[in-house]
Formats: sequence, structure tokens, C-alpha cells
Amino acid sequence: QKPSFSPFCVCVRDDSDGLYRRGMVTKSSGRSYEVSLNGESILQDPCQVFTDRKKTGLPLSPGSYCLCPLDGLQNTFAPGRVTAVNKDSSYAVTFHDGNELYSVDKNAVYPVNKDFYTNATNFIMSRD
Repeated sequence: QKPSFSPFCVCVRDDSDGLYRRGMVTKSSGRSYEVSLNGESILQDPCQVFTDRKKTGLPLSPGSYCLCPLDGLQNTFAPGRVTAVNKDSSYAVTFHDGNELYSVDKNAVYPVNKDFYTNATNFIMSRD
């Protein structure tokens, strides 16, 4: 008998605008996840799905790339780049569109590599 699937919270790309939002994986179907996002069920590639295990909490340095929350509720994330590490270990982050946040909790970001950042930024810009 197959083990039962347990839904779990994720941060997943919303293809309508390219931003990443909190959702719930409800099913794993081979090469994609079925995710409940904004009351709708979508299929998404696993490389566009971030679990909290991908939040390492490891210190990032200026120049590092990340998915960073846009709001205090940490429901919407966008690609950004760490521009400074503050004395309290929070980050200053500049987003793909030039907007900045000056005090982002280091445990709230998902580290990503430059290729991911570039691809995510290009996808968002193609939606504008």
C-alpha cells in the first residue's frame, strides 16, 4: 500500500505575474506538484516550488541573490539581491524593479543562484 500524501506549505511561482506566493502542495503528480494557490489548483514544476527547508538561515553576503518577502505577512516574494548585512543580521535587499527593503529577517529569504534570479526576473518582466 502506498503511503498517504501529506499536504505541505510552499512558496510557489504564480504564473499570472511571476511573483512567488504562499500555497499548499496538495498532490505530487510525477514531474509536477498540484498546488492550491489563491483558491485555485495549479500544476507547477518542482524547481519553482520552495519549501521552508530551502530557507537555510545561513548568512548571505552582499551580492547574494534571494527570493525576498514583499510584505510583512511573508505571503508574496520577489527576486532580489542582498545589498547589505545590517548589524542585527537582517538584510537590505534591492528587488528586480529597483525597490528596496532595508530590514529583512535573514530567516525569511530563500537563497537562489544568479541563473534563477535572472530567469525569475525575465519571467516577471514578460508579464508586465
